[in-house]
Amino acid sequence: MILYVNGDSNSTSLDHVISWPIALQNYFNCDLINQAMSGGSNPRILRTTVDFFDQVKDTASDHFVVIGWTSWEREEWVHNGSYYQVNASGVNNVPDELKEKYISWVADKDSVSQIDKSRTLHKEIVDLHYKLKKLQVKHLFFNALMPFQHEVLVANELRFNWGNNFIGPYENDSSYYWYLKKRNFIADNWYHYGKDGHQAWAEFLIDYIEGNKLL
Repeated sequence: MILYVNGDSNSTSLDHVISWPIALQNYFNCDLINQAMSGGSNPRILRTTVDFFDQVKDTASDHFVVIGWTSWEREEWVHNGSYYQVNASGVNNVPDELKEKYISWVADKDSVSQIDKSRTLHKEIVDLHYKLKKLQVKHLFFNALMPFQHEVLVANELRFNWGNNFIGPYENDSSYYWYLKKRNFIADNWYHYGKDGHQAWAEFLIDYIEGNKLL
């Protein structure tokens, strides 16, 4: 089995000797491919995951996918053939010719725009779920920071039935950040947890994976 991980900084393997992806790799004694990126957006997660499995179609079913979705307002901009991750970190993330656009983006960012992006991404994540099922790729999704932000929060009839492939998609306390915060783990100023939080999340994921017979 090959463990494939994608997400934002909460899912990278770079900053922690014991990060949850590495803890899962050690527990399941498998290879790890981690395409998570600090500051990455959900459009980037979708694009890179789809691109990866388009390239490994013949061996797709050898992989187990775990994705931690990031906050909904982030975007990916394409400029002169390069991809830029757009979030609230500042104009240094974009080239000079995009800085005016970035400043306008920050000024226009509000709850309505986040709701719209959540609604669009919900559909695209459902499409990825179906794509992975068609390829017979076992997979598990979770939210790193927050649940979906559009009307599915209050309208149960609009919610998608993910089966056991998504941990609490519409529940705040099931997200990685809030699960650990509720258990008194301490995050830094960037909402990142240390090794103890990563280990606790890995143990939660292992229990969920084994309890739901995802592997």
